[in-house]
Amino acid sequence: MEPKKNSNADLTNYRNLILGVSFLLSLSMIITAFEWKTYDDRIDIVNPPKQDIIDDLIIPRTAIPPPMPPAKPIPNVVEIPNDQEVIDDLPNIDVNIDDDPTPPLYLPEPPAIEIETSDEPLIFVEVQATPDGGFSSFYQDLANRIKYPAQARRMQVEGRVFVEFVINRDGSITEIKVLKGIGGGCDEEAVRVLETSPRWKPGKQRGVPVRQRMVIPITFKLS
Repeated sequence: MEPKKNSNADLTNYRNLILGVSFLLSLSMIITAFEWKTYDDRIDIVNPPKQDIIDDLIIPRTAIPPPMPPAKPIPNVVEIPNDQEVIDDLPNIDVNIDDDPTPPLYLPEPPAIEIETSDEPLIFVEVQATPDGGFSSFYQDLANRIKYPAQARRMQVEGRVFVEFVINRDGSITEIKVLKGIGGGCDEEAVRVLETSPRWKPGKQRGVPVRQRMVIPITFKLS
């Protein structure tokens, strides 16, 4: 025979009540957890202190006294003893003063200007020798008077001929020689056109015309 249950001891009759009480307890615990406040010892450095607190922390400036002036040196006073005799009688000194005591002033003679009399040609002078009309006109005259040698034309010879010469005191050109040539008759042609060139303006040293040695290039180029 199965035992019969008491209707009052059946918990299923209180199920809705138990669920409601459990829901209320859970809700109250959640609300309490969110409303709980904690306090710690951290210092809030975001919000600056008030102005009155900052003013209280300002250290007042102290006035620095100016430096003391340097002490003046005390003069060394030499005391003369009272028993020392003072000589009042001094011998008379005769000073002869002439009417014109200033001695005569003799100025040295200026050095004589050395005039360049040597015939040795100079390389560097105060005033360089220049062609009459300038170097542009001089080279244009050479280009018009040069006759390209037939041998150099056949051999297709081109280049520069360096010629050395001396400008005399009267501007004439002498002592012409080739320092570096290219051959093919170009060296001889360069000497020829220089021998027939007009006179130059001579170089000067201390304002006096002198002989000057020069080197110029003469270019040969086939057109």
